[in-house]
Amino acid sequence: MHPVDALEARGGVARRRALADAGVSRRCLGVALAANEVVRAGRGVYALPGTHPVHIAAVLAGGYVSHTSAASLWGMDLVDLPGAHVAVAENRSRIVEIDAIVHRVSLGPTDTVCAPIPVIAPLRTVLDCARTLPFREALVIADSALRKGLVDEPSLREYAGLARGPGVRRARRVLLAACGLAESPGESLARYVFMADKRLPEPILQYEVRREGDLVARVDLAVVQWRGRLVRLAVEHDGFAYHSDRRAYRKDRRRRNALERAGWALLELTYEDVLDNRLRCADLIFATLLERWQTHRA
Repeated sequence: MHPVDALEARGGVARRRALADAGVSRRCLGVALAANEVVRAGRGVYALPGTHPVHIAAVLAGGYVSHTSAASLWGMDLVDLPGAHVAVAENRSRIVEIDAIVHRVSLGPTDTVCAPIPVIAPLRTVLDCARTLPFREALVIADSALRKGLVDEPSLREYAGLARGPGVRRARRVLLAACGLAESPGESLARYVFMADKRLPEPILQYEVRREGDLVARVDLAVVQWRGRLVRLAVEHDGFAYHSDRRAYRKDRRRRNALERAGWALLELTYEDVLDNRLRCADLIFATLLERWQTHRA
């Protein structure tokens, strides 16, 4: 087998032994190295040019892409750039120096996936991120893992009960709060605005507003009742790209008018609002709820 083909089948990086097992001869490997089709990434490790550094680091360390690096590899949503994280078995005696943060962890038989890149499995990735990240960032990851079908809710809840070790209390909060109904990172952050402020009630996600039986709109988050009275407040994460299309802009205006005619108030929060101005958002939601409560009797 040609070295390039063998490496492509292994995610772009492999040890010499793995290449030999695939039928790559020393002569073919030498020719590929001379032609710069393959590069030597470290002692006994070879890679295709352009292979992601953290993938190479995991193979060099004899470990797995982990934490936010694994979340990114699986396609989970992130608030910040993933960084470079590699997990190795806690009893591993020696680790070569690599350009990544190394985590010594206890790994079960279902915690890892080795094809084509050695990576921590999605369920364990969500747990590891929940242990180590701020709550709102871990919530974005957990919500997206559910939404994209990388994990399922029963497994997440069960994992929350079984998890042990450092950071497990914080991790359980994230895993138990995760919800696949949040359709974007912005919606997860908007959820967190409610969750982090004790003045605010728990919102209903993807609520269908109806008027005389007809569907008016489906809103990101809704508060129907609060303190025993109807308040009918909808909160939307409002993306700028959505309004870059004039037709979508007109549709959004008609939607807002329909909500108001149905007796609903609508607050639209941008990604920057929910990311950088959580307290201001919470104050706005609370003030609106209070105003609605004072003027709308049950």
